[in-house]
Amino acid sequence: MEHFVFPYILNSKIGYLIWISNDEDSKKDHFVTNDCGKVLTFVSLDDLKHFENHRGLTVTASPETRLLNLDAIADWLSKNEEMPECGVLLNAWNAFSDVSSSFPEEPTPFAEMNFAHKPIYEKLFWGCNLPAVTPAGERFDPIWSVAEVESLKSIFGAGLDLFIASTGHRYQEPFPFPDLG
Repeated sequence: MEHFVFPYILNSKIGYLIWISNDEDSKKDHFVTNDCGKVLTFVSLDDLKHFENHRGLTVTASPETRLLNLDAIADWLSKNEEMPECGVLLNAWNAFSDVSSSFPEEPTPFAEMNFAHKPIYEKLFWGCNLPAVTPAGERFDPIWSVAEVESLKSIFGAGLDLFIASTGHRYQEPFPFPDLG
């Protein structure tokens, strides 16, 4: 099991989560949660580091982790701004899926839509034009139907709601440490 720093931005504030990958128990990627059933959020890397040290975890930065831009998603959904690029959407979809996996006993609207819309997910994936899967000199620029855009908005609305509800959209209070003096 590996623990990684997972940065996000929401309401113009950067926060941090701890993402768990290769968990042999759950078999799914997910985030560290607390006893109150929320995904732990941290306002700074120092606070995350204090938590890491207290729990005896090793949390590393992943070269693959990109900032989860929830502001871009929220602006698109609420202000009818231009749809974010495929990479931003795919990163968010994957994060929402991992938030959902953090609470497997609680079915959510996002989890239901996640499984029902695999062709849209695949279109986003191919629209990222990742070098490992895109032939040299080739590019896929998805063309979205009105129905697909509406489905995307529903999926990302449910995902954003899930993220906010699961984190309480409050940053984790700094971890209290005893006075060792």
